[in-house]
Amino acid sequence: MLTDETNSEAGFNATYESECGGQLYAESSTGFIYSHAYYGDRKYEKSSKCQWEIIADPESNVKLLFTQFSLESEDTCEYDFVAIFDGEKREKKMYGPFCGDIDIETIITESNKAIIEFQTDDTVEQKGFIIEYASSRPVEERKPSKFGSKRPSKELIVES
Repeated sequence: MLTDETNSEAGFNATYESECGGQLYAESSTGFIYSHAYYGDRKYEKSSKCQWEIIADPESNVKLLFTQFSLESEDTCEYDFVAIFDGEKREKKMYGPFCGDIDIETIITESNKAIIEFQTDDTVEQKGFIIEYASSRPVEERKPSKFGSKRPSKELIVES
């Protein structure tokens, strides 16, 4: 659009709607997933279905940490929930579904991929969630830190 001072007209109206979900790449630095675009200012939208696929290098795992979590609370988590799938297919290991106001332990996938599904119904809305994600080395490859490793035992030999 180009404007100048010669004519004055009504203008135009534009709308933008952001999609939730998408494909993300996990690296050693932390990335963030927000349940919705205006997290903190508004509650998440009704009747949403979002899916994020997080991919790490083939020799790594995906580490997920929920730093904020507040969804509609319900015993079976069938209305508003987050579910996490380990791997490309939903038939693989599932974490969740999670709902309500709960603390979720850090999740480290067994594979290099995670699928995060967020679904809401058409009634109650809450604050939503924030997830930190990063790549993580497989457990068997992690080396103990110098502070956590065992020191070799020392023997005291006394001769007379």
